[in-house]
Amino acid sequence: MSSLIKSANELIPPYRTIPDFDPFNQPYQCAGLGLPIIGDDELPDLLDRAFLPEYTWYEDQLVVDWNSQKEVVKSSFIEAGVLIPIVYRDDQPQVVLTKRSSKLRNHRGQISFPGGRFEDKDKDLQDAALRETEEEIGIERSKVSVFGEMPIFYTGTGYAMSSYLGWLAEASNFVIDTKEVEEVFLVPLSFLTNPNNYRLYTVAGPDSTFSYYGLNWAHHFIWGATASILRNLYQRIRQAR
Repeated sequence: MSSLIKSANELIPPYRTIPDFDPFNQPYQCAGLGLPIIGDDELPDLLDRAFLPEYTWYEDQLVVDWNSQKEVVKSSFIEAGVLIPIVYRDDQPQVVLTKRSSKLRNHRGQISFPGGRFEDKDKDLQDAALRETEEEIGIERSKVSVFGEMPIFYTGTGYAMSSYLGWLAEASNFVIDTKEVEEVFLVPLSFLTNPNNYRLYTVAGPDSTFSYYGLNWAHHFIWGATASILRNLYQRIRQAR
C-alpha cells in the first residue's frame, strides 16, 4: 500500500512514515541543469508578461505528477488561500515568507506563505488569503495589489492551496501573530528564479519512494508545498522570455 494512503480517501504525507524525518538531510541532486537563470534586470517585464490574461505556460512536470498522485488517493480537499507577497527592497523584488510557529499542531516550524483555510465569512479564496495575511503578519489588504494567481497545489495533508501574487505597498510594518508565526523574512525573487538553487530530494520510505523540492536560503530550509509553488512560479516566469 502506498505511504500516501491510510484508509479510503485519507492522505498521510509519506515523510510521516519515517521516524525523526529531517527534510534537509536527505539525498538530493541539483534541479537546475539545462534551465535558464532569470536575473533581476529581466524580472519586472517577465512578471508582467507571465500574468497577462492571454498568457499560456506549462507547469513544472514533477509538480503536476505529485498533484495527480494525491488526487487519485483523495476525492475531496480542504480549500485554502495563500498570498505570495512581493515587495521592492534594496532595488529588487523580494518575496515575503513566514516561519510557522513551533507551537502549531500541523507544519510547525516550516516555511510558508501567509494564508490559511477558507472560512464562511470569506467571499472567496483570494479573500481568505488576504484576511489571513492581515491576521498573521499585519499587512492590511488595502496595501496589497493582487496581480495574479497560480495553479492549485494539493498538499500531502489534504489541503487544496490556491495562491495569489500581490505587490505590497510597504513591508516595514509587519505585525506578527506569535501564535501562528515565528518569523517573517524576505527572499530575493532572483534567488527563486535561479533553478540551480533548487534541489530535488528523493527519499526511500518504508512503503514507497517519494520526492520533493527544497531550497536553502540563509538559515531557512524551504521545502514541500512552498517550494513546489515557487518552482512553478519560476517555470511560469522563465517561459515568458
